[in-house]
Amino acid sequence: MIPLNRNRKIALFAVAAFFDLLSFVPGLSEITSILGQIVMGCLFFVSGINVFQGKRSVVYVVSTLVEALPFTSFLPMFLIETAVILSRPGKR
Repeated sequence: MIPLNRNRKIALFAVAAFFDLLSFVPGLSEITSILGQIVMGCLFFVSGINVFQGKRSVVYVVSTLVEALPFTSFLPMFLIETAVILSRPGKR
């Protein structure tokens, strides 16, 4: 696994912001919510962070559900998810 440094964190936030911006486009929000969660999950895994473990899995699932609900795509859930997962100390 690649060590998580400042540049990697910035890249994760940039990808999250990109998917949050795409979710504002009508018709793309459904595709963005699914594709974005898959991409973010893979990026976290490559960064050495297991999002399917402990409280991180709760954050990941809640974020996925909020992004999938109609009329909630304006919430920046990808950025919130990334901030919460990266702020959680413990096993990477």
